[in-house]
Amino acid sequence: MSASIARPDPTWRERAACRDAEPDLFFPEPDFGPAYDAQVEQAKAVCAGCAVRAECLSFAMSWLGYGVAGGLSQDERWQLVGATRRTAVRRSVTTLPGSTRAEISAAGRSLLAEGRSPESVARECGVSIRTALRWAAQIKGAAA
Repeated sequence: MSASIARPDPTWRERAACRDAEPDLFFPEPDFGPAYDAQVEQAKAVCAGCAVRAECLSFAMSWLGYGVAGGLSQDERWQLVGATRRTAVRRSVTTLPGSTRAEISAAGRSLLAEGRSPESVARECGVSIRTALRWAAQIKGAAA
């Protein structure tokens, strides 16, 4: 006899507070700085009163390596799961069919911030070396 695994209610998304919100709010385009912080806070404010926040966070912890979900930013979720899982989640974003440019950009920048070479990031993310070098220059510019 095998143990059954409880599956979350598949209709939880229909009850989400963000259902009618602009999706881009939850995926900040700037990766850092005051504009990023302000957008994350706006997204978290929507999450704060959500009836299905726990279900959303559970989904995000397993499947979403970017953006605000379940009331936590991607960095906050990554802190919960640790560095090994964080790297695996980011890498999965780069190989998922249908990943958006913003998702791939965030994953690539995260890999560069961890010390990966622009060449390996370009290969893994499926972008040109020029794009990976631009991401690297933006990261260095932000750190200066």
